[in-house]
Amino acid sequence: MKLKRFATLLLSVSLLFTTVGCGARSTVELDSSKTTLTVGNWNGGVGTEWLESAIEKFEEKYKDVSFEEGKKGVQVIIGSNNKTTMEGETLKDIVLSNDTHDEVFFTEGVFYQWWARNGKMLDLTECVNETLSEFGEEKSIADKMDESNLNALTIEGKIYALPFWESSYCMVYNATLFDEESWYIAEDGSFTNASGKLGTGPDGKPGTYDDGMPATYDQFYALLEEIKKDNCTPFQFPGASQEYFTWLVAEMAADNMGYDQYMLNFNFTGTAELVKTDTINWDTMEFKTENVEITKENAYELSRQPGIVYATKFAETVLQDTSNYNVNKSLSGSFKITQSQLEFVRNPTISSQKNVAIMVDGFWWENEAVASFKETYGTNATKYDADMEYKVMPLPKATQEYVGTENVVVAALDTYCFIKSNIAPEKIEVAKKFLQFVHTDVQMAEFTQMTSLTKPYDYEVDTEGLTSFAQSMIEMMQNSRVALPMDTNELYTYSPADFRLVRLMRTKYAPDQEAGEAVANVLTTKESGVFKYSARDYYEGIFNYRKNYQWKEYKDILK
Repeated sequence: MKLKRFATLLLSVSLLFTTVGCGARSTVELDSSKTTLTVGNWNGGVGTEWLESAIEKFEEKYKDVSFEEGKKGVQVIIGSNNKTTMEGETLKDIVLSNDTHDEVFFTEGVFYQWWARNGKMLDLTECVNETLSEFGEEKSIADKMDESNLNALTIEGKIYALPFWESSYCMVYNATLFDEESWYIAEDGSFTNASGKLGTGPDGKPGTYDDGMPATYDQFYALLEEIKKDNCTPFQFPGASQEYFTWLVAEMAADNMGYDQYMLNFNFTGTAELVKTDTINWDTMEFKTENVEITKENAYELSRQPGIVYATKFAETVLQDTSNYNVNKSLSGSFKITQSQLEFVRNPTISSQKNVAIMVDGFWWENEAVASFKETYGTNATKYDADMEYKVMPLPKATQEYVGTENVVVAALDTYCFIKSNIAPEKIEVAKKFLQFVHTDVQMAEFTQMTSLTKPYDYEVDTEGLTSFAQSMIEMMQNSRVALPMDTNELYTYSPADFRLVRLMRTKYAPDQEAGEAVANVLTTKESGVFKYSARDYYEGIFNYRKNYQWKEYKDILK
């Protein structure tokens, strides 16, 4: 199948390298006869198995090659290997201060433009454009990339990092239950099992990967009602990580915008279809739109995009019917993502527990749910031992009008691999070769087979033997356009964090309220037993925040 598209410690006396993290070799004896390379890894949903396998093969390939005078062979060491210091603001501080022994990074939460422009990433242009003939291939890494992604990564003609893996928040459904309980959407809009005459799903085409899935928000709401009839919990998200629900809502907003309209939130140039706010009927969701030419100066107007209006109403509809989910869990700060995963996996095996039909999580969930599979199916069990089939649910479209339009998936977590700029000169060659090696077709296919996750490059992968969830996710990605949310203009590069996908939902709906994007928290707030805020309040707060707060912070950039 083709896919489109904290510190380390050196003990100089004993020559031992100790890594901080889990899943990797904890102590490695340094071999002074070889060139050493230290790799930092975000040990979250992708784990470490893929990296250890790649290292073993890379070391074997270059065991007789000299990269430094007086040395032969390569020793690649996994250094920082965790989910705390290896992402976001913490990693940024480490990289910007050069306070790390790690030399090559595979991680997420990377503010690429900002780090590259601050001189903290090594120039990879030649590495990316060089044909991989040394590895038996006739293409370069650049040849395997989507042109739009390649352009987004190019800063004044140079490239400083490569996309790591495709990450998105999603809805996971128990396909076994959907079949047994007849929750699939039928051709006539009723419900049926997997063998029935299925509806065409969001893509509007019969005989494709999304047949039987809700095509529209209205069909999704009807599905939740059907699930309740069978005494199951229709929908679940982790109360301790409510941002999962916000990310999902933001993904839905972007999907309904379409690729070009969504990318206006980064390039700030083009014609936008925007909602005339005073025409919105929040009961029927009917409204009028207008075309507006977007510039950096007025891009706050993008908060009026129809996708945002529809997604906000979706959140209200799902959340304010509290029979759709377990309030004591999905709204509880103590209900963690690992508990949500455990209930989703385990409950069908326990008659006294209510089954969970749909779980909000991410593409990586099976890799994080290791403990859930072990607790449910035995100490040595893995995701391959589950009795249930799980699949990714393609996002339903807002209305019938959007059915059949392009499916957009946002690579939301800013995952990249790069080499730090102050790496020792004698290690640059081997570091670049390692990046090239892990981007060969064979290694990328192995990455997908080990992690059930995809990379945003063209490569072949045999999906036989992967879990049902992985197969369904890969098939969905094959039928989607992946958006890499970034641009090179001065407004975006001034503060990239302000334009992450989740920030589509940042709101300030009251003068005394701190701006934020906790959709579930806001829309479930009650006063005297009545929901205090509506989708309208939340949506109008998004426009208020962008125009009166966010864009005012950019006044020096917009001069």
